[in-house]
Amino acid sequence: MGAVGVMDHPLVTQETQDVLADALLGLPIFGDIGLIYQVNDFNWLWPVFEANLCGTNASVRALKHLAHRNHIKELTVTNGDVREACHYFADRYARDDAASYAHLTALAPPKADETDNVLLNPIHQGLQEPDGTKAQATALLFVVYRLRNNLFHGTKAQRGLEGQTANFRHANALLRAWITAGD
Repeated sequence: MGAVGVMDHPLVTQETQDVLADALLGLPIFGDIGLIYQVNDFNWLWPVFEANLCGTNASVRALKHLAHRNHIKELTVTNGDVREACHYFADRYARDDAASYAHLTALAPPKADETDNVLLNPIHQGLQEPDGTKAQATALLFVVYRLRNNLFHGTKAQRGLEGQTANFRHANALLRAWITAGD
């Protein structure tokens, strides 16, 4: 079975495209070159972010601690790219409608034994907070963390990456801002 929707581009070898197309049952993950660039950037930015700002161990606890730092909270007020990402993710995950809830639960699925999901509620509630708050910074950190977990642990691959370009573009803007702001 050959790759479906494969474009000839330098970021992914043909051999890898063929293997992924077969493993993903022919999902056309390579049809959007913009998505490939965004995922590639994310793959480079995340490890630098995790090493420089999370002590090489990003976790819910580490991200909550990071959200307390003033320079991280203030970026939603001072950095236009961060504000734009915040508004995008708030529109996607924090509206009170079925579509927003579906996106949110796909991002951070509630566990059957939890009524107050450790990520779902802080994301939904935090993205509704005013710019510059700890809750908002925590929500943005959690969104990027879940995109990372879904990408690196297979959830995104199971459903495909189609329609995810904006998610990764905004996540990359956040990662660049956080890395640049430093520790």
